[in-house]
Amino acid sequence: MLDQLKAIQSEPRMKEALRYIKPVFIDKNLIRLGSRHDGGYILAEDLLNSSVSYSLGVGANSWFDMVLESKGYSIYLYDNTQNHIIKDGKEYVIPEDQNLFFNKIGIDSYNHGNFKTINQIIVDNDHTEKTDMLLQCDIEGSEWDIFSSISQNTLTKFSQILIEFHTLYQNMIDDTKYDKMLASFKNLAENFVPFHVHGNNCTVPSTFVIDGKNVPNTLEVSYVRKDLVNILEGTPVFPTELDNPNSKGKPDINLGTFTW
Repeated sequence: MLDQLKAIQSEPRMKEALRYIKPVFIDKNLIRLGSRHDGGYILAEDLLNSSVSYSLGVGANSWFDMVLESKGYSIYLYDNTQNHIIKDGKEYVIPEDQNLFFNKIGIDSYNHGNFKTINQIIVDNDHTEKTDMLLQCDIEGSEWDIFSSISQNTLTKFSQILIEFHTLYQNMIDDTKYDKMLASFKNLAENFVPFHVHGNNCTVPSTFVIDGKNVPNTLEVSYVRKDLVNILEGTPVFPTELDNPNSKGKPDINLGTFTW
């Protein structure tokens, strides 16, 4: 009951936060890469002209990374909870001629123990002069510490950023978590714009409702750097024809225009 009351009281500030991730139409062709279901991402195809991608959080499959590698990318994978990358549910032994570089290292907002910052791994890999890299991030809630404090100098080394944001409901009703969420959205909005959103239906419960609209507890967002695109008129509606439910046994989440 207290959580329900807190949620009702927190709705206005949650809408304030969600306004920073209002998706827009951009003047680029969009494609889906990776798995048909969980592990697939929407990108601006026209901007896939780099040679480097960072993948933070390996998870249960690495199809997305393998597809990118087949397109000429070198993929730098980081996950301190895994000992190897996974393909078809099994350990995948990376061939010597495949440009997949796995590191059993966690990502955090500061360097400590077996954790490094995004900036530090960019330095480690001698990528400090690049400005067109791709970043994919699915690190189960640790994204809030990282993106609330990451510098614009580090962020703008990437042309596209794909993030899975977790625990939106919990962030709404907890003051400290909300502050980090809002700071993350504001930080990303300074130089990036979201062009695609998708609700992950694997979470239980998968949604909560504000003003009669679905808000996923886990939200996938595709960002592009503002200086690389033109924003077009109109308002996209989600899910799109490129989307599929993360859990194929359940219906996809209807987000509508995802505007507040």
